[in-house]
Amino acid sequence: MPRKDSSASSAGEPRPTGKDETRKRLLEIEQEFAEIFYEFISLRRAATGVDGKTPESAPLTLKLHLDNPALAGNAAPASFLETQLRRKAEEIADRSAVFPTGKVYCYWCRSFDCSHGQPETPRQAFSGYSPTGQPEWNELTSILLDRKDPRIDLLHRSNPATLTLVQSGYELAHDQLTTYGKRSGIYQILAQATVGYLSGGKDSRKPEHHYALSLQAVQAGGGRGPVSLNILGRLPDGRTGFESVEESESPRLLDAIRKAGRHLGDIEVSSLPRRRRGREKQRRVMDVLRRLSRNIERIYRQRSRRTRHSEVRHRNKARPTSTALADALAAKEQSIYRDVEENTWVILGPRNRVHIFNDAGLHITSLSYPPETIRHRTTRGKWLRAKPDALEEFRRRLQDKTRK
Repeated sequence: MPRKDSSASSAGEPRPTGKDETRKRLLEIEQEFAEIFYEFISLRRAATGVDGKTPESAPLTLKLHLDNPALAGNAAPASFLETQLRRKAEEIADRSAVFPTGKVYCYWCRSFDCSHGQPETPRQAFSGYSPTGQPEWNELTSILLDRKDPRIDLLHRSNPATLTLVQSGYELAHDQLTTYGKRSGIYQILAQATVGYLSGGKDSRKPEHHYALSLQAVQAGGGRGPVSLNILGRLPDGRTGFESVEESESPRLLDAIRKAGRHLGDIEVSSLPRRRRGREKQRRVMDVLRRLSRNIERIYRQRSRRTRHSEVRHRNKARPTSTALADALAAKEQSIYRDVEENTWVILGPRNRVHIFNDAGLHITSLSYPPETIRHRTTRGKWLRAKPDALEEFRRRLQDKTRK
């Protein structure tokens, strides 16, 4: 008779097989690998000072030494695995990196939060990285002088002009040493448009009202994340550059910057051959910032050239502009649309009046459209009905304007 297995349980439960034991051991190893892997991600973020969203899962391919370490008498397999895990963890940490708006990364301090990450005075703009990776800030006047820019005289007229300067990321990192982040993907500046001087609606002839903005096209995460627009600056009243744009008295400036930000976010070159991606991405980023630069200069050039006659005409109560807020407040739900291309609000008023507002409830422009044009835009999908929550928030912002 066959010998009875004395290790079987009295309840008749099957004895764990070697396969079950192997599976259990692998699950334990998998858990240990995950803990080590996420610890490496945390170490990378602590070292770089850049936070990000930790993924719930990550693709991981490991190569193993087939030599028996007990026979070989060395610890090579362990260090080999550690190298692979650490490299992949750093890659994921960089790819998911996010940067705080309004600050640049300091490679010397390995942080966004050091004193080098923001301008010290309102007239300063980002002028590049030092050899040791510190952000450098200089007055726009000094930057133009160093470049021998002939337009500098326009900043010192009785009615100063607002100028822009577009620079590539290569130019801004020209002096930076490789060991101090020159080719790092933690915070990669692809290009920058410097704007100045602005005055926030105050007397532009007084230097104490002046401030500059640095609008940077940035990609974090080693070239894997989306291209974003970072707005840097410090206003005389203590507000940040980002706050100055969001609360701008010039709706046209706000919308030009937002539009540029959307275009940067839409840049996608992964379908191109690898050797062309970097150059094509740089070209597209520079094109977006050059268009933004031209738009900003046009906005302030038109403002400075406006004649007294055009100012009177602008304030003419018979024009659609003067009725914009009243029409918007009185508009019924079926008269409010969302422009899906421009991300603006469209109000249909009486007598074919059309008013355009941004998300902050600021009026952009008003026009008179023939009924056929309005019908065409609402039936072809350019203007769509807004979602209830978004519409309610927009109405609230309009009401806020009446209390100011």
